[in-house]
Amino acid sequence: MSIRVRRILAPVDFSESSGHSYDYAVALARAFEAEVHVLHVLDDIFLNAPSTAQQFRDDYEKEQKQKLEKLLGRRDDVRVSIETVMQPATPFYEII
Repeated sequence: MSIRVRRILAPVDFSESSGHSYDYAVALARAFEAEVHVLHVLDDIFLNAPSTAQQFRDDYEKEQKQKLEKLLGRRDDVRVSIETVMQPATPFYEII
């Protein structure tokens, strides 16, 4: 029996370890001709903050998007399909 891998989830938090796991996910996707779904959960520290915190939240989200773009820029194989999602939530709830 052979296993067909179609999608690989690669949750990232921009740590060195998650960078390695992202690289590994891309390598696996290449081997299995699968797509990689990169998930970054915005730890929504401003979820319950007053509306005056909106600028801080916007700046935080912009910074995280830049980090995600930098991570994706490391990819050396354009044959691998990569889909990205940034989701505001509590990371350990959202990833599971």
